[in-house]
Amino acid sequence: MYLLNHAQLKDRLTLALGWIAVGNRDETVVAAVANALFSQAPTRGVDLHLAVGEALACVGAGWACASLDEWRCGAVAVPLAADIGMALVLQRILAEFGPSPQPAVRQAVVLWILGLLRQAGRHPAVQVRPAPCFRFGGGAKSEHI
Repeated sequence: MYLLNHAQLKDRLTLALGWIAVGNRDETVVAAVANALFSQAPTRGVDLHLAVGEALACVGAGWACASLDEWRCGAVAVPLAADIGMALVLQRILAEFGPSPQPAVRQAVVLWILGLLRQAGRHPAVQVRPAPCFRFGGGAKSEHI
C-alpha cells in the first residue's frame, strides 16, 4: 500500500482544488477556489507553494494548463482560455501579495509565479506580465529562489 505523508497529501489536495476550477468554470466556483489557494500565502513550504502555483495556473488557464496534458486524448489543440481568469489571478498576486512585508508571503509569490510560468507560460496574460513579477522577490533569502 502506498501511503502519503502530510506534506505530499497537502500538495495533491492543492492540485485537486485547482482541477476543480478547470472542470467548473462558473465564476463563483473559480473565485472560491482562487480564494482557498490564496489563503495559503502565509504558510511555509516550498513544495506546497509550487503546487499552489500549478493550481493557480489551472484556475487561470483552464484546459490550456500544461499540467493537464496527460489527461487529454491524442494531440487535440486546446484553445487558450478567452476568459479573463489568468489576468485576474496575476493582478491579484501582484497587487495584493507582492508588496507584502512578510518574507514568507513574498517567497510564496515568487513560487506561484514560477508555477504559472511553467504550467501556463503560453497564455497571453502571462506573456505580457512576466517582468514585474520578480522585482520584489529578490529580498527573500532562500536556497530555492
